[in-house]
Amino acid sequence: MNFFNKYRAFKAGQLTQKETEEFVAWMNSREGEEKILEEIEEDWNYLDAKEATDETRLESIFSQIKEETKEERSQNARNGYFSKIAAAVALLVTFAGLTYLIFPELQTLNQPHRIVKSNPSGQKSTHFLPDGSKVFLNAESSISYSADFEGSLREIELKGEAYFEVAKNPQKPFVVKSKQFSTTALGTAFNVRAYGAESKLDIALTEGKIKVDSETLGAEYYLKPGEQLSYSSLSKKIEKIPFDKDEITGWKDGLIKFSDANYEEVKNRLGRWFGVNIHSNKQPAEDWRYTGVFENQSLEMILEGMKLTKNFEYKMERKRVEIMFK
Repeated sequence: MNFFNKYRAFKAGQLTQKETEEFVAWMNSREGEEKILEEIEEDWNYLDAKEATDETRLESIFSQIKEETKEERSQNARNGYFSKIAAAVALLVTFAGLTYLIFPELQTLNQPHRIVKSNPSGQKSTHFLPDGSKVFLNAESSISYSADFEGSLREIELKGEAYFEVAKNPQKPFVVKSKQFSTTALGTAFNVRAYGAESKLDIALTEGKIKVDSETLGAEYYLKPGEQLSYSSLSKKIEKIPFDKDEITGWKDGLIKFSDANYEEVKNRLGRWFGVNIHSNKQPAEDWRYTGVFENQSLEMILEGMKLTKNFEYKMERKRVEIMFK
Protein backbone atom coordinates (compact mmCIF):
# COMPACT_ATOMS: atom_id res chain seq x y z
CA MET A 1 0.00 0.00 0.00
CA ASN A 2 1.58 3.33 -1.02
CA PHE A 3 1.47 6.32 1.31
CA PHE A 4 -1.50 8.00 -0.42
CA ASN A 5 -3.63 4.89 0.08
CA LYS A 6 -2.31 4.51 3.62
CA TYR A 7 -3.38 8.08 4.30
CA ARG A 8 -6.89 7.40 2.99
CA ALA A 9 -7.17 4.40 5.32
CA PHE A 10 -5.78 6.54 8.16
CA LYS A 11 -8.27 9.34 7.50
CA ALA A 12 -11.19 6.88 7.29
CA GLY A 13 -10.26 5.39 10.66
CA GLN A 14 -9.51 2.00 9.14
CA LEU A 15 -6.13 1.57 10.85
CA THR A 16 -5.73 -0.09 14.23
CA GLN A 17 -4.07 1.85 17.05
CA LYS A 18 -0.84 -0.07 16.44
CA GLU A 19 -0.98 0.65 12.70
CA THR A 20 -1.66 4.33 13.44
CA GLU A 21 1.35 4.54 15.78
CA GLU A 22 3.57 2.86 13.21
CA PHE A 23 2.30 5.17 10.47
CA VAL A 24 3.01 8.32 12.52
CA ALA A 25 6.47 7.04 13.47
CA TRP A 26 7.22 6.23 9.84
CA MET A 27 6.14 9.71 8.71
CA ASN A 28 8.60 11.24 11.20
CA SER A 29 11.49 9.03 10.09
CA ARG A 30 14.16 9.60 7.44
CA GLU A 31 13.00 6.40 5.74
CA GLY A 32 9.50 7.87 5.46
CA GLU A 33 10.76 11.04 3.79
CA GLU A 34 12.90 9.06 1.35
CA LYS A 35 10.03 6.71 0.50
CA ILE A 36 7.66 9.61 -0.20
CA LEU A 37 10.21 11.20 -2.51
CA GLU A 38 10.77 7.87 -4.22
CA GLU A 39 7.07 7.20 -4.87
CA ILE A 40 6.39 10.69 -6.17
CA GLU A 41 9.47 10.50 -8.39
CA GLU A 42 8.22 7.19 -9.80
CA ASP A 43 4.89 8.84 -10.68
CA TRP A 44 6.71 11.74 -12.33
CA ASN A 45 8.92 9.37 -14.30
CA TYR A 46 5.73 7.75 -15.54
CA LEU A 47 4.78 11.14 -16.97
CA ASP A 48 8.13 11.62 -18.73
CA ALA A 49 6.43 11.85 -22.09
CA LYS A 50 4.71 15.02 -20.88
CA GLU A 51 7.51 16.59 -18.86
CA ALA A 52 10.85 15.26 -17.63
CA THR A 53 11.43 14.99 -13.87
CA ASP A 54 13.82 17.50 -12.37
CA GLU A 55 15.52 16.32 -9.17
CA THR A 56 16.20 19.89 -8.02
CA ARG A 57 12.57 20.76 -8.55
CA LEU A 58 11.53 17.66 -6.62
CA GLU A 59 13.70 18.59 -3.65
CA SER A 60 12.42 22.18 -3.79
CA ILE A 61 8.81 21.05 -3.71
CA PHE A 62 9.45 18.71 -0.80
CA SER A 63 11.18 21.56 1.06
CA GLN A 64 8.09 23.69 0.48
CA ILE A 65 5.93 20.97 1.94
CA LYS A 66 8.13 20.62 5.01
CA GLU A 67 8.27 24.42 5.48
CA GLU A 68 4.50 24.83 5.24
CA THR A 69 3.86 22.05 7.75
CA LYS A 70 6.81 22.76 10.10
CA GLU A 71 4.97 25.25 12.27
CA GLU A 72 1.90 23.07 12.68
CA ARG A 73 3.97 19.97 13.42
CA SER A 74 6.07 21.88 15.97
CA GLN A 75 3.01 23.16 17.78
CA ASN A 76 1.19 19.84 17.71
CA ALA A 77 4.24 17.93 18.94
CA ARG A 78 3.73 19.58 22.33
CA ASN A 79 0.14 18.36 22.60
CA GLY A 80 0.69 14.61 22.81
CA TYR A 81 -0.20 11.53 20.82
CA PHE A 82 -3.33 12.71 18.97
CA SER A 83 -1.64 15.94 17.96
CA LYS A 84 1.07 13.87 16.31
CA ILE A 85 -1.65 12.20 14.30
CA ALA A 86 -2.98 15.61 13.24
CA ALA A 87 0.52 16.67 12.23
CA ALA A 88 0.93 13.59 10.09
CA VAL A 89 -2.43 14.20 8.44
CA ALA A 90 -1.51 17.82 7.78
CA LEU A 91 1.75 16.80 6.20
CA LEU A 92 0.08 14.30 3.88
CA VAL A 93 -2.76 16.62 2.94
CA THR A 94 -0.32 19.39 2.06
CA PHE A 95 2.00 17.01 0.25
CA ALA A 96 -0.76 15.44 -1.82
CA GLY A 97 -2.34 18.85 -2.48
CA LEU A 98 0.86 20.44 -3.75
CA THR A 99 1.69 17.43 -5.88
CA TYR A 100 -1.71 17.39 -7.58
CA LEU A 101 -1.64 21.17 -8.00
CA ILE A 102 1.68 20.94 -9.84
CA PHE A 103 0.83 17.75 -11.74
CA PRO A 104 -2.97 17.34 -12.15
CA GLU A 105 -2.28 14.28 -14.35
CA LEU A 106 -1.38 12.39 -11.17
CA GLN A 107 -5.01 12.45 -10.08
CA THR A 108 -5.78 10.23 -13.05
CA LEU A 109 -2.71 8.14 -12.34
CA ASN A 110 -3.51 7.46 -8.68
CA GLN A 111 -7.30 7.45 -8.69
CA PRO A 112 -8.73 4.91 -8.86
CA HIS A 113 -6.02 2.77 -7.34
CA ARG A 114 -4.61 0.19 -9.76
CA ILE A 115 -3.82 -3.29 -8.56
CA VAL A 116 -0.98 -5.37 -10.01
CA LYS A 117 -0.55 -9.11 -9.46
CA SER A 118 2.57 -10.82 -10.80
CA ASN A 119 4.49 -14.09 -10.62
CA PRO A 120 8.19 -14.77 -11.14
CA SER A 121 9.31 -17.88 -13.02
CA GLY A 122 8.57 -21.10 -11.14
CA GLN A 123 5.45 -19.72 -9.44
CA LYS A 124 1.71 -19.77 -10.21
CA SER A 125 -1.14 -18.11 -8.31
CA THR A 126 -4.93 -17.71 -8.17
CA HIS A 127 -6.72 -14.38 -7.69
CA PHE A 128 -10.30 -13.16 -7.31
CA LEU A 129 -11.19 -9.89 -9.01
CA PRO A 130 -13.56 -7.21 -7.59
CA ASP A 131 -16.50 -8.59 -9.61
CA GLY A 132 -15.99 -12.18 -8.39
CA SER A 133 -14.17 -13.38 -11.51
CA LYS A 134 -11.35 -15.87 -10.91
CA VAL A 135 -7.90 -15.66 -12.50
CA PHE A 136 -5.29 -18.41 -12.65
CA LEU A 137 -2.00 -16.61 -13.28
CA ASN A 138 0.91 -18.55 -14.80
CA ALA A 139 4.63 -18.10 -14.14
CA GLU A 140 6.42 -14.99 -15.49
CA SER A 141 3.03 -13.30 -15.87
CA SER A 142 1.21 -10.26 -14.52
CA ILE A 143 -2.23 -8.67 -14.56
CA SER A 144 -3.24 -5.12 -13.65
CA TYR A 145 -6.71 -3.64 -13.15
CA SER A 146 -8.65 -0.89 -11.40
CA ALA A 147 -9.43 -1.75 -7.77
CA ASP A 148 -13.15 -1.09 -8.23
CA PHE A 149 -13.67 -1.69 -11.98
CA GLU A 150 -14.99 1.85 -12.51
CA GLY A 151 -16.57 2.77 -15.82
CA SER A 152 -18.52 0.74 -18.35
CA LEU A 153 -15.91 -2.05 -18.72
CA ARG A 154 -14.13 -4.54 -16.49
CA GLU A 155 -10.71 -4.09 -18.05
CA ILE A 156 -7.61 -6.21 -17.36
CA GLU A 157 -4.12 -5.80 -18.79
CA LEU A 158 -2.20 -9.07 -19.15
CA LYS A 159 1.45 -9.82 -19.77
CA GLY A 160 2.20 -13.54 -20.00
CA GLU A 161 -0.46 -16.20 -19.54
CA ALA A 162 -3.67 -16.46 -17.52
CA TYR A 163 -6.91 -18.45 -17.45
CA PHE A 164 -10.05 -16.44 -16.69
CA GLU A 165 -13.35 -17.65 -15.21
CA VAL A 166 -15.52 -14.59 -15.75
CA ALA A 167 -18.47 -13.63 -13.54
CA LYS A 168 -21.55 -12.83 -15.64
CA ASN A 169 -22.53 -9.19 -16.06
CA PRO A 170 -23.97 -8.43 -19.53
CA GLN A 171 -24.14 -4.71 -18.69
CA LYS A 172 -20.39 -4.54 -18.04
CA PRO A 173 -18.24 -6.50 -20.53
CA PHE A 174 -15.02 -8.11 -19.33
CA VAL A 175 -12.04 -7.10 -21.49
CA VAL A 176 -8.51 -8.55 -21.43
CA LYS A 177 -5.84 -6.53 -23.25
CA SER A 178 -2.72 -8.40 -24.32
CA LYS A 179 -0.21 -7.14 -26.88
CA GLN A 180 -2.23 -5.70 -29.80
CA PHE A 181 -5.36 -7.73 -28.97
CA SER A 182 -8.47 -7.23 -26.84
CA THR A 183 -10.61 -10.19 -25.76
CA THR A 184 -14.18 -9.34 -24.69
CA ALA A 185 -16.47 -11.65 -22.70
CA LEU A 186 -19.77 -11.32 -20.85
CA GLY A 187 -19.51 -14.47 -18.74
CA THR A 188 -17.22 -17.26 -19.86
CA ALA A 189 -13.91 -19.09 -19.35
CA PHE A 190 -10.88 -18.66 -21.58
CA ASN A 191 -7.08 -18.78 -21.68
CA VAL A 192 -4.77 -16.06 -23.02
CA ARG A 193 -1.08 -16.68 -23.65
CA ALA A 194 0.86 -13.54 -24.58
CA TYR A 195 4.44 -13.61 -23.33
CA GLY A 196 6.41 -10.55 -24.41
CA ALA A 197 9.49 -12.52 -25.47
CA GLU A 198 7.48 -14.86 -27.71
CA SER A 199 6.26 -14.02 -31.20
CA LYS A 200 3.08 -16.08 -30.81
CA LEU A 201 -0.18 -15.14 -29.09
CA ASP A 202 -2.88 -17.73 -28.33
CA ILE A 203 -6.44 -17.15 -27.09
CA ALA A 204 -8.47 -20.31 -26.36
CA LEU A 205 -12.14 -20.52 -25.31
CA THR A 206 -13.43 -23.30 -23.03
CA GLU A 207 -16.89 -21.94 -22.12
CA GLY A 208 -19.29 -19.27 -23.42
CA LYS A 209 -18.44 -16.90 -26.23
CA ILE A 210 -15.80 -14.22 -26.74
CA LYS A 211 -14.90 -11.55 -29.26
CA VAL A 212 -11.25 -10.94 -30.12
CA ASP A 213 -10.23 -7.81 -31.98
CA SER A 214 -7.16 -5.79 -32.83
CA GLU A 215 -7.36 -2.17 -33.96
CA THR A 216 -3.73 -2.35 -35.09
CA LEU A 217 -4.39 -5.27 -37.42
CA GLY A 218 -7.99 -4.41 -38.25
CA ALA A 219 -9.16 -7.91 -37.31
CA GLU A 220 -12.20 -9.16 -35.37
CA TYR A 221 -13.10 -12.77 -34.55
CA TYR A 222 -15.74 -14.59 -32.53
CA LEU A 223 -14.77 -17.86 -30.83
CA LYS A 224 -16.88 -20.79 -29.73
CA PRO A 225 -15.88 -23.33 -27.03
CA GLY A 226 -13.04 -25.52 -28.28
CA GLU A 227 -11.69 -22.88 -30.66
CA GLN A 228 -8.36 -21.08 -30.40
CA LEU A 229 -7.12 -17.95 -32.12
CA SER A 230 -3.39 -17.98 -32.88
CA TYR A 231 -1.39 -15.01 -34.10
CA SER A 232 2.27 -14.79 -35.13
CA SER A 233 3.92 -11.37 -35.01
CA LEU A 234 6.58 -12.70 -37.40
CA SER A 235 4.33 -13.88 -40.21
CA LYS A 236 1.40 -11.57 -39.28
CA LYS A 237 -0.78 -14.62 -39.77
CA ILE A 238 -4.00 -15.14 -37.78
CA GLU A 239 -5.78 -18.50 -37.71
CA LYS A 240 -8.71 -20.02 -35.87
CA ILE A 241 -8.11 -23.67 -34.97
CA PRO A 242 -9.32 -26.37 -32.55
CA PHE A 243 -7.17 -27.00 -29.47
CA ASP A 244 -6.31 -29.68 -26.93
CA LYS A 245 -7.68 -28.54 -23.56
CA ASP A 246 -5.02 -30.38 -21.53
CA GLU A 247 -2.22 -28.87 -23.58
CA ILE A 248 -3.53 -25.30 -23.43
CA THR A 249 -5.16 -25.01 -19.98
CA GLY A 250 -3.70 -27.99 -18.10
CA TRP A 251 -0.98 -25.79 -16.59
CA LYS A 252 -3.41 -24.43 -13.99
CA ASP A 253 -4.00 -27.99 -12.71
CA GLY A 254 -0.33 -29.04 -12.62
CA LEU A 255 -0.33 -30.69 -16.06
CA ILE A 256 2.37 -30.18 -18.69
CA LYS A 257 1.51 -31.59 -22.11
CA PHE A 258 3.71 -31.37 -25.19
CA SER A 259 2.35 -32.22 -28.63
CA ASP A 260 5.02 -32.37 -31.31
CA ALA A 261 6.80 -29.45 -29.56
CA ASN A 262 10.16 -28.19 -30.80
CA TYR A 263 13.17 -27.80 -28.50
CA GLU A 264 12.72 -24.05 -27.91
CA GLU A 265 9.13 -24.54 -26.79
CA VAL A 266 10.07 -27.38 -24.43
CA LYS A 267 13.00 -25.41 -23.02
CA ASN A 268 10.97 -22.23 -22.48
CA ARG A 269 8.00 -23.96 -20.87
CA LEU A 270 10.10 -26.06 -18.48
CA GLY A 271 12.31 -23.09 -17.60
CA ARG A 272 9.29 -20.92 -16.83
CA TRP A 273 7.45 -23.72 -14.98
CA PHE A 274 10.32 -24.59 -12.64
CA GLY A 275 12.09 -21.22 -12.49
CA VAL A 276 15.37 -22.42 -13.98
CA ASN A 277 17.68 -21.42 -16.83
CA ILE A 278 18.11 -24.21 -19.36
CA HIS A 279 21.16 -24.28 -21.66
CA SER A 280 22.47 -26.84 -24.13
CA ASN A 281 25.91 -27.74 -25.49
CA LYS A 282 24.56 -27.43 -29.05
CA GLN A 283 21.34 -27.01 -30.97
CA PRO A 284 19.45 -30.26 -31.69
CA ALA A 285 18.47 -31.25 -35.22
CA GLU A 286 15.85 -29.07 -36.92
CA ASP A 287 13.32 -31.90 -36.87
CA TRP A 288 13.67 -32.36 -33.06
CA ARG A 289 10.15 -32.77 -31.64
CA TYR A 290 8.73 -34.06 -28.38
CA THR A 291 5.32 -35.40 -27.32
CA GLY A 292 4.55 -36.29 -23.71
CA VAL A 293 2.40 -35.62 -20.64
CA PHE A 294 3.57 -34.94 -17.07
CA GLU A 295 1.32 -34.37 -14.08
CA ASN A 296 2.69 -32.81 -10.89
CA GLN A 297 6.18 -34.19 -11.51
CA SER A 298 9.56 -32.75 -10.61
CA LEU A 299 11.90 -31.37 -13.27
CA GLU A 300 14.31 -34.24 -12.64
CA MET A 301 11.57 -36.84 -13.27
CA ILE A 302 10.55 -35.06 -16.48
CA LEU A 303 14.11 -34.91 -17.81
CA GLU A 304 14.67 -38.56 -16.90
CA GLY A 305 11.60 -39.47 -18.96
CA MET A 306 12.57 -37.31 -21.91
CA LYS A 307 16.20 -38.38 -22.21
CA LEU A 308 15.21 -42.00 -22.87
CA THR A 309 13.79 -41.09 -26.27
CA LYS A 310 15.58 -37.83 -27.12
CA ASN A 311 19.18 -39.01 -26.69
CA PHE A 312 20.66 -36.49 -24.26
CA GLU A 313 22.16 -36.25 -20.77
CA TYR A 314 21.68 -33.42 -18.33
CA LYS A 315 23.25 -31.79 -15.30
CA MET A 316 21.39 -29.71 -12.68
CA GLU A 317 23.06 -27.11 -10.46
CA ARG A 318 20.67 -24.95 -8.43
CA LYS A 319 18.81 -22.78 -10.96
CA ARG A 320 20.83 -23.91 -13.99
CA VAL A 321 20.22 -26.97 -16.15
CA GLU A 322 22.72 -28.08 -18.79
CA ILE A 323 21.39 -30.29 -21.62
CA MET A 324 24.10 -32.30 -23.38
CA PHE A 325 23.00 -33.70 -26.73
CA LYS A 326 24.97 -36.71 -27.95
